[in-house]
Amino acid sequence: MSRDGEIVREVECLGTIGSIAGRVAHEINNPLAGIHNAFRLVKDGIPASHPHYAYVAAIERQIQRIAAVTRRLADTYNPESDRAVGVATSAIVSDAAQLALLATGTAAARLELLNAVQVPFPVAAGVLRHILIQIFEAAIRSSDPDTRLMVMTTLADDILKVQVRYHAARSSHPLEPERHTERLLAAIDGAIELIDEDDRMTSIEVRIPLTRTGEGTR
Repeated sequence: MSRDGEIVREVECLGTIGSIAGRVAHEINNPLAGIHNAFRLVKDGIPASHPHYAYVAAIERQIQRIAAVTRRLADTYNPESDRAVGVATSAIVSDAAQLALLATGTAAARLELLNAVQVPFPVAAGVLRHILIQIFEAAIRSSDPDTRLMVMTTLADDILKVQVRYHAARSSHPLEPERHTERLLAAIDGAIELIDEDDRMTSIEVRIPLTRTGEGTR
């Protein structure tokens, strides 16, 4: 199969996953809206002096949290956004970071996006988004939970680089990219490198040649 054919096949696969995720989000949203409305009626009937009133805010926060997750799924995982070409890399990186945080149940403050590259990504956005979600999730799960992860995106000589730096947990295992992620990278002439630095500091760097990728998808 040609490189272009491989990209098309992977995008179609991602589109199917996105369609399923979007339908799941829709099915969750409907009963969740009913739960929220019913809860508001209950909330209005409980006086602030009630000994259990403190639980009201906690329940409402969890309902809002679930609603935010389903909205994010519906907005991000959809076939149109996955197939879109020319999306700013900064938007793709941000989306991938948010979804990785949701998938791992990690507080947003633990992942810091240090800079943004606005260059349009010449291949379907779903390809880069999927690669970065896998990389970010792997880094989060391997990192020391008391430290922050830093994401640096740079562009030089038409090479897009996305690097995640983090302190590895003492009990973490060496990272190995999933085969699906490696296939996606190979399809767009990309590469991934794991760099062990001093004092358990680790970097995962993804490199993608934008010019060559763009030429290969015409």
